[in-house]
Amino acid sequence: MHSTPPGRLWWYAAFGLALLVRVPLLAEKPFWRDEAWVATLVEAPLTRVVDGQPRPVPLGFLTLARATRVLPLSPEVAYRLPSLACGLALLPALAALAVALGARGVVPLVVTWLAAGLPALVYYSRELKPYGFDALLAALAPLLALHLFGRAAGPQLAPRRAGAALLAALVAAPWFSFGAVFAIAALLAWGWLAWWRGAAPAARRWWIAASVAFAASLALCFRVALAAQSTSPTLRSTWRSFRFVDAPGSLVAHAADALWRYASLSITFVFPDLWWVAVPLVALGALTWARGGRALLGWMMVVPGLAAVGAALADRYLLAHGRLLLFGAPPLILAAAAGLVLVCHRLSPARGPHAALAASAALAIAWSTAALAHRLPPLLNHSDYFRYDTVHEVAPLIDAVAPHLAAGDPVFIAQYATKASLYYGRGRVSQATLCREPCDLRAGLQEWARSLRSRGWLIVTDDERTTVDQVLDAAGISPRLARAARGAALLEVQPGG
Repeated sequence: MHSTPPGRLWWYAAFGLALLVRVPLLAEKPFWRDEAWVATLVEAPLTRVVDGQPRPVPLGFLTLARATRVLPLSPEVAYRLPSLACGLALLPALAALAVALGARGVVPLVVTWLAAGLPALVYYSRELKPYGFDALLAALAPLLALHLFGRAAGPQLAPRRAGAALLAALVAAPWFSFGAVFAIAALLAWGWLAWWRGAAPAARRWWIAASVAFAASLALCFRVALAAQSTSPTLRSTWRSFRFVDAPGSLVAHAADALWRYASLSITFVFPDLWWVAVPLVALGALTWARGGRALLGWMMVVPGLAAVGAALADRYLLAHGRLLLFGAPPLILAAAAGLVLVCHRLSPARGPHAALAASAALAIAWSTAALAHRLPPLLNHSDYFRYDTVHEVAPLIDAVAPHLAAGDPVFIAQYATKASLYYGRGRVSQATLCREPCDLRAGLQEWARSLRSRGWLIVTDDERTTVDQVLDAAGISPRLARAARGAALLEVQPGG
């Protein structure tokens, strides 16, 4: 009986950690804010899904989530399965991309360990949102293109298979991801500029087909969904502070601001807390990457960002948070891994690879331990959204307030609890005063409190409690805690003096 090679054990351990940090307590995380909006659409009639209104997720992603409804699982688990599967698939995709770009030694394994524990990748493996698809498609497209053109280092995938897979991925991309469109457009430009002249006839045919199919799919998706999404008055109002079109300043100033936003938001979201270490490692890894893949890796780091900046300046995309830029994560992770390996090798040529592998594993384990600990009692919702689970549990509060709503008592539901209340309320909160996003919580609650003539009720998240208490205190109202839940509360109030 032969023992498993140590190298293989490292791979198994990385994937085991990825499962361990992504799966536990998934059912214990209620849908919150826009997640609840997506869950509502998952269960809505198809006519509401394809009515041309702006949606928080692409239609293809929504369709995948709808397909999970047949599974004997809770919605909190079933609807998130596409995100979970995507997050797990990203690990081998990144490792394969590193190999195809010419990474040597332990670099692909270091890439896998980093991806296993990176907080952003873990978080969007557990959220009913499509940002993991942004990263997966941004990694798969160049991987398949390298094999199609015969430019991949290491084991080669048959060009026919690579071409068919690339065609399918590019057709699907606009329907499953908003951000991956920028990475794919940059890749297509690279293929036409750098690879076309020396390509084999079969590769050329596949590339033409993939380019035309992507353009047609994007045009159709834009007509069906993206046009309404990118011009929605509601969304533009919600994100007005991040838009450039109405902001003061010149186009040059806006462009400089947009470039800085893309660069800073991308690196700080992918490598939180350690961005100051990641920046030099990324730069070092990109500059010293294997010569055969160095230029493409640099292109992947720069050109998709320029495309996103152009779209933002044209008022068609947002540079508002790192989660919207997760399509830029693959080359950052690859370059950081290569930089880490190089630094460790320079410090100790004999033990450098082992040190780099140990460092990446230690980081992944530390990130994962913090994520798992955060899900255990006592609940401490982190102020940094989109890194740790945010729990706003409103379902038991709806159950508690529903009889009072039926009796005609006034009920106010604060902004952060509104979408979840609509989902878990199942039609029971239609008479409540809803602070629908975007709304001014302070002004809305003040108006509701002034009109209060009898006992009333408020559903509020912990994140809003300070503002709510200030408004009620100013109105002479002392709330009573009627029911507490994880991250939220039901308050009973009486008219002020």
